[in-house]
Amino acid sequence: MTNLKQSLTQKTSLILLALLLVGGLSFAGLGLNLLPSAKAQDNGALPNYESDYRQRVSLRSLKGRYTDSATATVLPGGFAPAACVGIVTFDGRGNLTATETHSFNGFIIPEAHYTGTYTMNEDGTGIMTITSLEQGFEFKQKFVLNETTQEITYIVIEDGEVSTGTMKKM
Repeated sequence: MTNLKQSLTQKTSLILLALLLVGGLSFAGLGLNLLPSAKAQDNGALPNYESDYRQRVSLRSLKGRYTDSATATVLPGGFAPAACVGIVTFDGRGNLTATETHSFNGFIIPEAHYTGTYTMNEDGTGIMTITSLEQGFEFKQKFVLNETTQEITYIVIEDGEVSTGTMKKM
């Protein structure tokens, strides 16, 4: 009989614990609430992560050095396939510089230099306008910044080109 009583007491305790964990245990007639509701904990204001992110994103969100790796499958003039690696430095005020190594269909350019500007929208997207110092050509990239991982994914937005890449904070 004692074992049966202990078993029932343990099962009852487990059921009460489960009720507490799942939704709280409230004794309305007594005015007793063993687990406060979420509303009582946060005074009715739940966090708005999208709004918080939009308040944090600005030109300053891109500051420092990033590794850059990109590939292209279509480039004007038959220079594809192409690949590049390099370092891009953002100043946090809308300006950038870059030094990269390129392979255009096996033709290697060991060091190319770029300058440019970037814009940043409150949703984490933006546009980079980049100019080659050696060749003088200009191109644009649409990008998305993942602020959590400090990673940028981008695509070149020039007609006749298919090129994408990723930059990662160093």
